[in-house]
Amino acid sequence: MPPAKPVSLFYSYSHKDEEYRDALETHLAMLRREGCISEWHDRRLVAGEEWDRGIGEHLESAGIILLLVSADFIASDYIWDVEVKRALELHKSGKARVIPVVLRVCDWNSAPFGRLQALPKDAKPIKSWTDHDAAFTDVARGIRKAIDELTRGSRPTRPRTQKPPEPEPTDQTQDSLESLLARVRVLESEVTALWVEVNNQTGEAMQRGELTVSQEGDQPRFHATGAAARTNWDELYARTRAEVEAKARQSLAILERAEDIAPESTDVLLHRGLALAVFKATAGKAREVLLKVVALIDRPKNDEEQAQLARTRLALAPIIGNPEAAETLVRDARRAYAELGEDGWVRTCDNALAFLQASTAFMPVGHWRIDVQTMGMTSVWDLVFAPNGSYQGMVQTMMGTMPAAGVWGYDPANRLLQFQAFDLVRIFITGRQGNGWTGTDHVASTFLLTRLP
Repeated sequence: MPPAKPVSLFYSYSHKDEEYRDALETHLAMLRREGCISEWHDRRLVAGEEWDRGIGEHLESAGIILLLVSADFIASDYIWDVEVKRALELHKSGKARVIPVVLRVCDWNSAPFGRLQALPKDAKPIKSWTDHDAAFTDVARGIRKAIDELTRGSRPTRPRTQKPPEPEPTDQTQDSLESLLARVRVLESEVTALWVEVNNQTGEAMQRGELTVSQEGDQPRFHATGAAARTNWDELYARTRAEVEAKARQSLAILERAEDIAPESTDVLLHRGLALAVFKATAGKAREVLLKVVALIDRPKNDEEQAQLARTRLALAPIIGNPEAAETLVRDARRAYAELGEDGWVRTCDNALAFLQASTAFMPVGHWRIDVQTMGMTSVWDLVFAPNGSYQGMVQTMMGTMPAAGVWGYDPANRLLQFQAFDLVRIFITGRQGNGWTGTDHVASTFLLTRLP
């Protein structure tokens, strides 16, 4: 039921975010048509009106003040010193409700309004949503709820989750936990943005056949051709990992405080597992924590838990230690995200699958020991296959040790490695064996290929 009088809504925003404000206005159309709100922002100033006075009057009369948060919003001296300061005074006195709406990723959690319940859900920046309409709809619903509370004269309440709330000692503690998790989610959204950008680039290059990846120890090594060769993929991966690790350390520091409040919270455990998974040294602990989350959720009862389980499986995949299990986890996560309509996460899963399949497929580039069995006789080849198609190394037989060098080629469709040694060597890769690969020439020889550091 609409209020007897529309609630006055004031937009505090940077002009650089005008397109977001316009989109939000569009999504508030139903509230406007129902007579629930009357809106004002500085573009409503008429010619000849004193802009400072006009802004001040409408700010003072507002029932709801929306802070459209971005780096440009925070950087504006007028917004910060005048609008934000007065808005928070009005909020504290109970004359208005201040609602931060996070538009773009920025460092806002330590701001004076950082402890207020923000929109959209989990304070995830609108720009980070794969579906902006869904983000703005979530904001509109949050504003509708605030209007209902104001017109009923009730005190603000925290949004109810779809799963049973976990016991917390006090309301103050709950607010503290929510604030801590909100800060972690912002860091995670920044991490996700970094990895999604890299995964999309590598996935597209792999699909074009211009990029392959091999594993050297615990580090991926990229081999590019064509247009993809213009990118230094090893440097891009290393730079991204360094940024991700820095943000993961920040998350772990915040989560230590969250664990003191709710050590068995599924949310806290999930976020801790995600942060630990970033570091190879803590991969085992991350696996333990994430498997515990899987056990706690077990069978998802709602969309929120299904999304949590999908995120957990996706995080487990690269640290599970088994290529087949990793692929199954990613496929399960993809299926869940598809059911939830999360197209962005579906694409992320597709790219993760491409990366997994590429990194677990046989790629000749690198240093290899090849054990050869031919009619009861054994030889050992120590060869380095270079990305430019050349190879060199040593071949040890019953006759002694001899140098070897030449050119090589690999046909992935037929899994056929060929190179010229004493004669043309043809190795059909037949499968995995431990840390190596098996092969045959379909005549008299079998091969065991082991990648060396």
